[in-house]
Amino acid sequence: MAAPADPRAHDPSRMLEVAPGVLGTLTTTDSNDPSQSHALRMWTLDRDDSGALWQAVQAWPFGTVIPGVEEWHLPWMEEFGYRRDNGFDEYHRELAVIAPSFYRPNVAYFSLWNEPGAEAAAGLGEEPAMYHAIYRANAVGAFPNQQWVMEPAPVYYSDTGTARAGMPRAIDPHVWDDVDGSMYMTFGSWDPEGSAVIHIADMNPATGRIRGTDRDEPGYWDTVEPGALHPVATFGEAAFSIRSGDYYYLFVNLGACCSGVDSTYRIVVGRSTSVFGPYRDHLGRSFMDRYDYDADEFPGRSVLAGEDRFIGPGHTGLFEGADGELLISYHYYDGEAGGISKLGVRILGFDAEGWPRIADASGT
Repeated sequence: MAAPADPRAHDPSRMLEVAPGVLGTLTTTDSNDPSQSHALRMWTLDRDDSGALWQAVQAWPFGTVIPGVEEWHLPWMEEFGYRRDNGFDEYHRELAVIAPSFYRPNVAYFSLWNEPGAEAAAGLGEEPAMYHAIYRANAVGAFPNQQWVMEPAPVYYSDTGTARAGMPRAIDPHVWDDVDGSMYMTFGSWDPEGSAVIHIADMNPATGRIRGTDRDEPGYWDTVEPGALHPVATFGEAAFSIRSGDYYYLFVNLGACCSGVDSTYRIVVGRSTSVFGPYRDHLGRSFMDRYDYDADEFPGRSVLAGEDRFIGPGHTGLFEGADGELLISYHYYDGEAGGISKLGVRILGFDAEGWPRIADASGT
């Protein structure tokens, strides 16, 4: 495969063919430079050029705030309980774009992140990192000159009330189609501990949103169509779903990300004959069971863990070629470059028992 991208890349989406022979993926920059932190980027690779490398294409302007977003995103936050005068302002980070996900070459989903900080939240008796929203954006124009336009209301929203209800956070969306044309979104993350934190949502293909909501209405855990949210795991983050053969596979990340060379991220997978589970690993352990968080005894068949310079791989994205080829994208922290995050791509295969495994020997 092509060498990993040299500039910073984090949370890659699945790969799609954005033009004939050209693969594309979306990432955030995860830069320590505030002027470039959490900017959305598109990366492309010309597969017809044997010497090509992944190239970065700026899809949205650098910076943590998309122009105009506060005019309508912060009012949604306030409607669902966020108070700008509640003491969070001292710790409040700028609105950040994270975890983008390609659905089509001209349709993407991503999270907006508003973490007030654990210290501020604890002092107020609130759950940190709950003010998230998943949005949908549509591209106007053709690659490589398309412009992305965000829809006016979040596809799904989470706040402190979401945590109390034990429902999933609005983070790490992966929107995908089943072979029968059904549309789903796999999403969620660790908090709140002990709850069903990863869900698969029934989506309406006509609107691209969770069933029961429309383009002008935010999806919240108690506003979507009853039964549209299906719990599938009590742990993990950066979840990714795929169907292959007789099984649905659920990839999740375990460990800690975003700590450079100290990151302990790793990718594991479970599978089920039903889209809504139960997902089990190779030992038969269910992803819906409760486990000892301190002992880190979580189920899952290992897919990719850190090795050599490639530390903390995470955030699965897959590309399914017309010839059955399967590629996995991920970010890793480069141990030979101070732990900055980069984009990696490997070939994925299946063993004799039908479990995903890395099929090429290269770490890139």
